[in-house]
Amino acid sequence: MRLCGGEVQVNHSEPGRRCFAVRNRSRGTALAEDVRLADTPRARLVGLLTETALESGEGLWIYPTQAIHTFGLRFPIDVAFLDRSRRVKRVYHRLVPYRWTRLVWSAQSVLELPVGVLARTGTEVGDELEFSLREELPVPEENETEKHDFALLTKASE
Repeated sequence: MRLCGGEVQVNHSEPGRRCFAVRNRSRGTALAEDVRLADTPRARLVGLLTETALESGEGLWIYPTQAIHTFGLRFPIDVAFLDRSRRVKRVYHRLVPYRWTRLVWSAQSVLELPVGVLARTGTEVGDELEFSLREELPVPEENETEKHDFALLTKASE
């Protein structure tokens, strides 16, 4: 199942999904083209727990957070913790289910990807990631309770 893309149906009981393409600006490599933003308490709580796998090109960007867990997750993932400039502060390769990560004080968000993506792209601490808004599905008016500074989230790194 694609996290974003054409198959996504808007569920009017939860906010719309914002989808991003992510590339490693430092190395000129693409990490994913189908990354869903989890920026509400509910979306951060659920995360990838309803998924059975991440397909190639998919990912989840959790904002804000400084630590994650994989309790209830059914598959391992690669994880990159990012600061407010979207520089990689810590990586976890093949983080298996039922684990906690360490608290990363300097992190503002985390990018969860299929196993092997960080190694294949050479992504490591210090690299700068670039997020490009790919599409935005409508957010039902009755659910617009949280406001975010998306200019800050989607601002292209200089």
